[in-house]
Amino acid sequence: MKSDTDAPTWLVAVLLCSLAVAPLASVGVVDAKRANFEDATVGDERGDVIEVTVRANERATVNLGSPNDGFWAQVTVPKGKTTLAINTYRADDPNESVTLVEGGMKGKPEVRIPSESGPLEPGTYDMNVTVEIGGESVTQDIGSFAVKERETGDAETLVLPAGTDVSAFESPADLRKAASETENGTIAKGDKFVLALNASGLGGFIERANLGGGAENVTVTFHESNYERNTRPNEFDGDDATRFWDEENDELYLVLNTSDPEYGVEVGDEYEVTFEIGEDNPMVAESETATTRFTVVERRVELDYTGDVLVVENETTVGGTTTLAPGTTINVTAFDEGAKPFYWPKTATVTANRTFAATFDFGGVEPGTEFTLELRDQGMTVRGVVAGAPQRTTVPTTTATPTTPTTTTAVNTTTETTATATTSTPTPVPTDRPITAQTVSKGGLPGFDAFAALVALAAAALLAVRRG
Repeated sequence: MKSDTDAPTWLVAVLLCSLAVAPLASVGVVDAKRANFEDATVGDERGDVIEVTVRANERATVNLGSPNDGFWAQVTVPKGKTTLAINTYRADDPNESVTLVEGGMKGKPEVRIPSESGPLEPGTYDMNVTVEIGGESVTQDIGSFAVKERETGDAETLVLPAGTDVSAFESPADLRKAASETENGTIAKGDKFVLALNASGLGGFIERANLGGGAENVTVTFHESNYERNTRPNEFDGDDATRFWDEENDELYLVLNTSDPEYGVEVGDEYEVTFEIGEDNPMVAESETATTRFTVVERRVELDYTGDVLVVENETTVGGTTTLAPGTTINVTAFDEGAKPFYWPKTATVTANRTFAATFDFGGVEPGTEFTLELRDQGMTVRGVVAGAPQRTTVPTTTATPTTPTTTTAVNTTTETTATATTSTPTPVPTDRPITAQTVSKGGLPGFDAFAALVALAAAALLAVRRG
């Protein structure tokens, strides 16, 4: 018989198992110090900036590159989220090759092995994050960043309205949305020229580069291509132009005010705009260029109507064409200071095809009323009249004395006397000739539309009746 003090076999087994499992508590310590990359694989073109994000529960060390890569930097980050930027263009500069974007950083990045050849060469580079456990550095996550080949793409000419406040754009996307394509490369004097360049690998330096010919050997030049014989062409660089860099889409935008006297741009000038990465830049083996062109034209607004007077009726859309940039607002005002005065200001916006229009309702205005249409920003006024009032004309009437035969008995002959026709005093005869709308349209853009065609046919029919 067993005593109460004897431990059962199952209890001994449980105690032994608990002793064996006890060392696993250290796994909980490792988990508490866990650190990892938000994206284990990142990359961008050579010359661009690559961002690396790390999340850590305690202080950790991030290794970017390695001795085998020919580039190696170490950064100590605190608990939380940290985003670092690798400037692949400045990889040979220990002060700029790795910088902090978001979060914290213990001290400065330690660039153990800077690049010896300038911008990082294309290829895949190692990276890892470690934490210290028991005096040893333990790897918590591994990854890589890729440096891709870069290229210089095409250049394009865009345009912004003269009144655009470029400083209000919060991003390159805002600029791109506001800009428009040109019409045959033309830009009205005073509007803003926009160079849109597709080129990768510029992110590491373009925002600070001297585009007039700086240390990076990257330039943007404007050359007058239609200068007169025996004169010097107008030339200038784009260093003072406002620039926007779209890192995500590899787009560089330069904005130039064509009315800035510093540039000397005149109506009629044609310019060739060239972006160039010279052969002395470490990213290229030989010079690379991209070119676009534009022509400066006068600021012109034309209303679509025929004759000396703009004829309207009921709800009428008036407008026309212009050389101004799409998005430009044109103030159109119809007013009359007569017996029943009215003042109707409207704002028309220039469309992508360089047209504009404003709609007025003349339905309550007495037919025959004359008014003024004003485009005050362009210093233009046009006389107008509301259709529908008949014009009174006077048509002369003619009377004639009828022919009367007479007989003379004495000579036994018959003679015929004819009375001469006489014109009586003109009697007013009313003829309705209503004023009709000309090329302005009802509910649409001005032009020779179906409504105008019907008016023309009616006028032709009336003329045929009169001549019949």
